[in-house]
Amino acid sequence: MQVFKTFWKISLKRFPSILMYVVIYVFVTVLISSIIGANDEKSFSGSSIDISIMDSDNSVLSKGLTEYMSKGNNVVELENDKEVMQDALFFRNVDYILQIPEGFGESFVNGGDKELTNIKIPSSRTGTFTDNLVYEYLNTVRLYLAGGDSIEEAAALAAEACSNDTEVTVVDFNESLASDSSIYYIYAYMPYGLLMILICGLCPIIITMNSDEISKRTLCSAITKRNFSMQIILAGLLYGLAVWLVFIVIGLVMNGSEMFTLLGFKYMLNSIAFLAATAGIAVFLSGFELKVPVVTMLANVIGLGMCFICGIFVPQWLLGEKIVNMSKILPAYWYVKAVNMLSGSGGEVYTAYDYNICILIQVLFAILLFACSFAVSKRKQRA
Repeated sequence: MQVFKTFWKISLKRFPSILMYVVIYVFVTVLISSIIGANDEKSFSGSSIDISIMDSDNSVLSKGLTEYMSKGNNVVELENDKEVMQDALFFRNVDYILQIPEGFGESFVNGGDKELTNIKIPSSRTGTFTDNLVYEYLNTVRLYLAGGDSIEEAAALAAEACSNDTEVTVVDFNESLASDSSIYYIYAYMPYGLLMILICGLCPIIITMNSDEISKRTLCSAITKRNFSMQIILAGLLYGLAVWLVFIVIGLVMNGSEMFTLLGFKYMLNSIAFLAATAGIAVFLSGFELKVPVVTMLANVIGLGMCFICGIFVPQWLLGEKIVNMSKILPAYWYVKAVNMLSGSGGEVYTAYDYNICILIQVLFAILLFACSFAVSKRKQRA
């Protein structure tokens, strides 16, 4: 019990830094859920859609399509640049970007193979609805052309025919997996809080406990080296669970009973698996007797690095293919993948098999990291 008492006395000295990261986590979660969540995918209605049209063709057909799409929708002018367009989609300045290539009109009339391209939020209702508007207009133009009308007549007649209002009813069969629920934001940004708090908080405590001054003084008593190590491990696990419970309590305050639905428990299991992997990182780093400033620097590099390249701060669908493939060697990637499957965001589709694979990989990361930390500890003892 003496080791336990010493552990928690040292942890109290790290409380201010722990509290700081808890506050940052709450601020980020509440801010993003209120801004993005409020402007996130809305239930479909007849309201206008924010679209941008990049017309590189300037043909009769492209002008007709642009005019048709502009009716009832809000057209946003954007620079024809990939980063500008991705930023506009990320910040929900536009819902859909239509790109009309040069020569599209002539190719369409002559049965060529030039096609329209678009950039949209994956699996979004607005994106699917806008696709339907474009295809409906082009198919109607194709029918009029087949009937002997000129392209000018076909474009005008198609716009008139497609402008008739149709009553639309949307039934959401996947409502429980919608990412507009605030429970999504609780778990989406939890890795940042866990990484920063466990590395900045747990690492210095274990390093201090393993210092010559404390370890030799403790071993002078009846406590064996094995007992000493086991008590530190148990105290570290309780420390990690205490931090995790703080986040769960925050989730309860923000979401109430939604945390204890089947979906909530799946989110919770995923977060526990990541907690184990994060604790493994903290224990592994503590084996190198680093100074506190170095630990803080590593925490920022590891925490912010994982958050940016694994899809926590920047959605995975906006990251390049090489970055996504590289991030698969990190546990945060699999955590985010599971969250995306549960929320239905990023085009991810939930299957029990894929979800279980994500959990298993995170647990394997934890086992590997703990095994490496034990190996480092054994090597130090022999030295």
